[in-house]
Amino acid sequence: MPVPSFFILFFSSLKNWSLFRYIYPAEKPQEYLKQLKVFDEERWAIAFPKVDPEGYAKEQKRIADKQAAIEQKKKDEAREKEKEKIMSSGASLCRLMVEKHLQTPGSAKFPEEIPGVVFDNNHFYTRNYVDSQNLYGAMLRSYYRCRLHYKGGDTDNMNNWDLLQFEFE
Repeated sequence: MPVPSFFILFFSSLKNWSLFRYIYPAEKPQEYLKQLKVFDEERWAIAFPKVDPEGYAKEQKRIADKQAAIEQKKKDEAREKEKEKIMSSGASLCRLMVEKHLQTPGSAKFPEEIPGVVFDNNHFYTRNYVDSQNLYGAMLRSYYRCRLHYKGGDTDNMNNWDLLQFEFE
């Protein structure tokens, strides 16, 4: 026999869990918990592990898994941001190295984006080209390779990088 809603409201307003408990007998623990959560979440949190231990364990596991997934996502995003910073700073340092080796560095024209790869514990590698003038004013395209190791710290500080390979092809 269903309990009229005014009884539920009355008993829930009493803040007496023992009176409220008799509205839903132990044969319907899910219904009891559902109604209790609507009226008083504090008592629901206390009753949930007692009334439905398996459901409580599942809910705790679901919450823990959700929190672990959120933490993993944050770590992945932070790692991706760090890789982007390494790529950007590595590309800038390679440009500086190329400009140092050109006969007319003021005429150097690099592609808008320097493709690069970050791998193996902060190693940056790129193979690209630069268009620049030689001593006679002719534009030449030169290909180069640059490989750097990021040691940590501020990515824009040149002291935090080691040059592993630099060569014109």
